[in-house]
Amino acid sequence: MENDAWPDQLVLSVALVRWCNREVIVDLWNVEREFSARELASWPGARLGPVSALRDPSQLRSIRYHLDFTMLRAAWETLIIDFQSRIERGELHLEGVEVNDDPNSLPQAIRGAYASMMKFDFMRNAVILREKKYVAIRVSQIPSPRAAVEGIQSASRDMPHRLQISDLTDEQILVLLNRHIQSVIDSDEPKMMARIKDVLQPIIMRRLQARAERRELLGTLAAEAQALRDWIRMVAPWHPIPKSTTIENNIRHEYGRLRRHDQKAMISG
Repeated sequence: MENDAWPDQLVLSVALVRWCNREVIVDLWNVEREFSARELASWPGARLGPVSALRDPSQLRSIRYHLDFTMLRAAWETLIIDFQSRIERGELHLEGVEVNDDPNSLPQAIRGAYASMMKFDFMRNAVILREKKYVAIRVSQIPSPRAAVEGIQSASRDMPHRLQISDLTDEQILVLLNRHIQSVIDSDEPKMMARIKDVLQPIIMRRLQARAERRELLGTLAAEAQALRDWIRMVAPWHPIPKSTTIENNIRHEYGRLRRHDQKAMISG
């Protein structure tokens, strides 16, 4: 498995197994097991399962056996459709380096709206989209900092009014926060350093309220605080993570209010 600093950034083939429909993956593995490694060498596509699971070449075939990849091709098509659908719905996010004449090209987000048009090269970890080719692909369940920044820049260009903080997602705010924190650290100004310790609190409270609206609040204050801490660790790994007890103390009153409201709604419903 190949990872970067951003959490759970996976290459294409690993992302398929990790995040696509398990039944579809198992179906593909079962089809692959019908072939030996030597037979699959004639298959132009990728192999998803382990070599150890493939057919033992010592097992004799019928004299009338003809190598046919029809079922394997159908299994791959089903899996790719599932993968494309998850990208299009925003469940998965892709980024890669566009192949061009610039040797200093940096990774960029690949828009999920075009997922149905993407062609995947799983063996080379590349994506072809129209006339463009992207290599060194990374897949994640949340947008990378680069993708979030691109979203902010795009929103700034598209909106006729000045971009407001309410126009941004929590993830985009956290990216801007990261840039601010880095500038504070570089400035080495003690007063500013002291101030950045509490900047996550409004975002944690917003996340708590969003979870309450989706009926996702956990049954105890401690469990909810741990869930919020895990989320911060995932989306802001560069930021000092507050202790669970600190989060508990900060959300105690609001968590109690939201839980009471949720319980009343359940009774009245």
